[in-house]
Amino acid sequence: MFKIKKSNYKTVALILLFVVIFVAGQVAVVRSSQSKINELRSEIEKRDLRTDLKSVEELRKDYYYSETATLVSPHTMRLQMDKGEVDFVLVDVRAATDYEKGHIRGAISIPFDGSEAAIGKFKQALAEGKKDRRNYAIIYCYSSACMLGRKTGQELSKHGVSVKELGVGYNDWELQHGLWNNQGETYDINNYITRGTDVGELKPSAEFMTRPCSANDKFSC
Repeated sequence: MFKIKKSNYKTVALILLFVVIFVAGQVAVVRSSQSKINELRSEIEKRDLRTDLKSVEELRKDYYYSETATLVSPHTMRLQMDKGEVDFVLVDVRAATDYEKGHIRGAISIPFDGSEAAIGKFKQALAEGKKDRRNYAIIYCYSSACMLGRKTGQELSKHGVSVKELGVGYNDWELQHGLWNNQGETYDINNYITRGTDVGELKPSAEFMTRPCSANDKFSC
């Protein structure tokens, strides 16, 4: 067995001490670097959230990306209804009593109150919709100024449920459709609404197939 002479004990001890100090120093450097990286990431995240640290152009970019990713044009949705190309689950988040008074044809009722039950109904509706190739949900509330739809979408996103929002509410859809339509767009609104608890069937219609908007889907109304 190899033996270390007593005279070399101090040398070995010093070498081991040096190695320990060196390793500890490297660990400290790594931890310090990781800490700085985490701080930078945190600052970047804060910067992304703080509008006062963004330029006007950055804010505009965020706004337009957010709007186009979230809002659904009533023109586009109605065209899909007319063509029979409904690839979405339409959800009315208003009170059940208001739903019964009148709702967009084909919309299911899920009054949203933030409860686990309501969130569960959304998840179930999306799961069932996928069986009919309806891969996303569109929600609507009372009007374009109503915050219920926005709050619903915000709460659902916390639970991993992503939804889009119709650019108008039910009141706009039924009572004020003349305000957000182009001139010359006339149709029977009763073909697009129904009353009572029945969801209502979305029947394809040739009545409103022609649109004065751009023929390019990307830049349609």
